[in-house]
Amino acid sequence: MDQALKDGVITPASVEYHKTCCRQEKGLEVFKQYIQQAPKILADMNQFQGKPPEGNGELNSEDKAACQLLGVTEDEFKSSQKEQ
Repeated sequence: MDQALKDGVITPASVEYHKTCCRQEKGLEVFKQYIQQAPKILADMNQFQGKPPEGNGELNSEDKAACQLLGVTEDEFKSSQKEQ
């Protein structure tokens, strides 16, 4: 489960669902088949781990879009990421 999450083939929101399914008869086998065929749906799990932007400190396009949606400045967004 942890590896599938790290690889981006399941989302943090779906972990409990997958755990429940794995507890059913043959559920673990079905899950293993699923993760072998599942597309990578998250390119970078760091975006969900509260990690600050890396590199030059500039926000990526997703972070900038989040700023606009939340009505916060880029500096406010950056400082909120550092607090986590």
